[in-house]
Amino acid sequence: MDINTSHICNLLSLKLLAEYYCIGYSELQYYYNELANDKTFINELNQKIDTCRELYSKGLFLNKNITSIDWFGNQRITLYVLVRFLKPETCVETGVFYGGSTAFILNALEKNHKGKLISIDLPANKVQKAISRHENVGNTELVPKGLHTGFIIPDYLKDKWELIEDDSLNALKELECPFSFFSHDSEHSRSFMIKELELAKTLMSNNATIFADDINWSNGFYEFCVNHKLYPLLLTDNGKDELKARLGVVRFDHPNNGKVDITG
Repeated sequence: MDINTSHICNLLSLKLLAEYYCIGYSELQYYYNELANDKTFINELNQKIDTCRELYSKGLFLNKNITSIDWFGNQRITLYVLVRFLKPETCVETGVFYGGSTAFILNALEKNHKGKLISIDLPANKVQKAISRHENVGNTELVPKGLHTGFIIPDYLKDKWELIEDDSLNALKELECPFSFFSHDSEHSRSFMIKELELAKTLMSNNATIFADDINWSNGFYEFCVNHKLYPLLLTDNGKDELKARLGVVRFDHPNNGKVDITG
C-alpha cells in the first residue's frame, strides 16, 4: 500500500475509534496531527533505525529516511492516540522485540505528562525456544546479537519504561499495581492468547481497554470477547493481509457489552 492510501486508512480507523468511544473525531485527529508533526520523535526513531541497520535490515528498517508517521502503521498510531485520549496511569504491554509499539506508547505518556509503561517480553536468548509466539514470521523477530530488546526506543522516553524479561503469564501474576490499558503482542496462539487476556482482565479496572495485535492469527481474541460478552472494534493495519481485520480494541465499559449476541 502506498503512503497516501495508508494515510487515508489511518484516518478512517480514527473515525471508527471515535465512534466506538462515543467522542468527537476532532479530538483523535488532534492527537494524530500532534504525532505526525512530532519531528523530534521521528528524527530519534530514524537515528535508532540507522544505527541498527547493519545488524537488522528487514521491514521498516529498509527505509533510510522515514518522513511520515504513516509508515509506522495503524497499530502504532492507534496505540498512541488511545493512550493520549485515555490517559492511563499504568499501561502494560506484552511483546516488545525492537520496540516500535513501545516507543509510541511511551511518547503518548510523555505528552500526557503522567503514567508509566510496563513491558513484558521473553529474554532474547529464550525467544528461539518459544518462536511459536509469532510462528507466522519465522525467525524475523529474533533480537540480533549486539542489540537488546527495544533497540529503537528513543533514550529520552525511557524514564517512564520498565522492562520485565519473563514469560508474560508468569510476569502478569507478579504485578502489584493495577492497570487500565493492556496491549497484547506476544504469542498469538488461541490457548496462550486467551490465558493472557483472561489474566490481564483480572488485574484491570472496569473502565479499562485491551488492544490486541494480529487477531487474525487465531480465534483467541474473538473467543475472549464472546466469553465475556464484550463488544469489540476490529481494525485493519495498512493493507497487511489484504485489509483483513488485524487489530482488536475492546473497552470493558462499552454500552453494548452484554446486550449484543455476538455468538450468532
